[in-house]
Amino acid sequence: MAEKVVKTAILLLILAVLYSFSGCSEKMHTFEKDGMSITLSDDFKEKQSNNTACYESSNAVVLVKKEGFAAMSDAGLSPDISAAEYSELVAKSNGLDVSVTEENEIVYFEYNMDTDFGNFKYFACVYKGSDAFWLIQFSCSADIYDDVKDEFFTFAQSVKV
Repeated sequence: MAEKVVKTAILLLILAVLYSFSGCSEKMHTFEKDGMSITLSDDFKEKQSNNTACYESSNAVVLVKKEGFAAMSDAGLSPDISAAEYSELVAKSNGLDVSVTEENEIVYFEYNMDTDFGNFKYFACVYKGSDAFWLIQFSCSADIYDDVKDEFFTFAQSVKV
């Protein structure tokens, strides 16, 4: 009888430990906007913005900008370019001296921006969809960028356009 009580107690202890660890994993949420979807941690909330979409958490912001191929053609630009070439155009038109990188099918560049609110670092990703280019920028305080860059990259890999 005592052996059965001990086995039951051990089983309950193991279940309690497993249950407590399951609460440690971050919950995720998929946001959709104008033909784009992105999966972010549950602490991100959609905010109003002049961009196509904006998602904000306590320590980061994700800015989404869609540029349709028709608008590009109207401006005299060819949509028949790659995401990397579009990234270079975006960087140049914003006066940024950056290197465009492609890693695990993600085309991105990084840059810093000083504002009245502090120094921010951006992880800017470009995607080419069937009718538009998408510029999705992950931003946070430069102080924590190295700590969250891997998470930004994971979020970037979830994007579908």
